[in-house]
Amino acid sequence: MVDFDTFTTHSPQEYPPGQSKRQSGQSQATLPWPSVASDAHHPGFRLQGLGASNEAIRAEHVAVVAEMLLHLRDLDTIGKLLNEYYQHSPAALVPGLLVIPALSALQTCFAGVKSLLEPGRDEVAGNYLQLAESVVQSTSTKIDIDMESTPSSFCASYAGAPLRLEAVGLVFALAGRSCLLGPSRGDDRRDDFVHSMFRCSTCCLQIVREVAPQINDPTVWLAYENILLTTSIQGDASK
Repeated sequence: MVDFDTFTTHSPQEYPPGQSKRQSGQSQATLPWPSVASDAHHPGFRLQGLGASNEAIRAEHVAVVAEMLLHLRDLDTIGKLLNEYYQHSPAALVPGLLVIPALSALQTCFAGVKSLLEPGRDEVAGNYLQLAESVVQSTSTKIDIDMESTPSSFCASYAGAPLRLEAVGLVFALAGRSCLLGPSRGDDRRDDFVHSMFRCSTCCLQIVREVAPQINDPTVWLAYENILLTTSIQGDASK
């Protein structure tokens, strides 16, 4: 069972440059991304602060991804939730064999910056921004699949190095759903975690839709898992 006593919050000064002011006084559960009361899935929704130029849009994408990567501090919790989910969901639409590699890739990426997470380290922001830049760049490229592609090569196309946002968002969405399906209902710490996973997966999906050159299988999986998490939190808007 997941212990949410290990769930962390982040102080504003630990965020990438330019982010601390708009996050002053906010915890990990109240980041300025889509909230459960927002219209994050409305076709006209756009991330905050996007400029008119491609450079400004790209910079905003990288900044938001860098903020999301801070949630990798809870990667142990996320990993336990994914393992629990697939232990109890043998007929999941997206098989574990296609998702666990993404979790492993996240663990590998995170290992490179984990030693720089102590408060006050100037390298933290730079390393997160550098990792975020590589993730956005990877997501902006096409996934090539041909007749010679194997399951392992297919997984490596979205959950390899560098990692793609489709895989990151999928991990967040499944962790949120697994947490909702588990015990400890009514726990405030648990609710904060679920809402954080919702915001992260929603932002991943939004950025993917803006930068990816085509719709691919991981994008479809992310959209499906994200809408399941959304309806679990917000209910069915069609009613």
